[in-house]
Amino acid sequence: MNRFWKNVSVLLGLILAILIAAAWYMGCMGTYEVEVRSMGPYNFVYEEYTGPYTQSGPVFTRVYDSLLEDGIGTNVGMGLYYDNPDEVAQDELYSELGSVIDDIQATVLPEGYNSKVIDSTEYAVVKFPYKNMLSYMIGPIMVYPVLNEYFGNEENGAEYAIELYTQDAIYYMIEVAQ
Repeated sequence: MNRFWKNVSVLLGLILAILIAAAWYMGCMGTYEVEVRSMGPYNFVYEEYTGPYTQSGPVFTRVYDSLLEDGIGTNVGMGLYYDNPDEVAQDELYSELGSVIDDIQATVLPEGYNSKVIDSTEYAVVKFPYKNMLSYMIGPIMVYPVLNEYFGNEENGAEYAIELYTQDAIYYMIEVAQ
């Protein structure tokens, strides 16, 4: 084997090792299981959005920045996703996107915001590690098949799926029928 092919082989091996390490780091190699547990309540401040879920980032930023301008800090984001993207056209997907605020902040929330309380209830929950912005793209690919398998072909009656974004994890939640 000449020197050129030896160098190419080493380089390809190195690239493969880096890709495997990156996939592991991002959570692509993890096993994810559903845990049924009580979550909430949440004071949710949001903006309605219709369109591809993959293009919802600016809505979160707009709500977060607006809250900060009004002196309300938060580091927890939340999305309520009403439609299944496998069944509804991308431009018709409906969601509510925004931030979770604490009870005290909820009492001083200025007028003009959409807000509601999401009560504590039992959810099927899958926790996915948050590493960086790619986690928002990789998480749904890894987690929703697990949730779909958990519910099987049963219609669970949940109005929406919730994604709760914290500093170290993303919680994917679907209400469990009571």
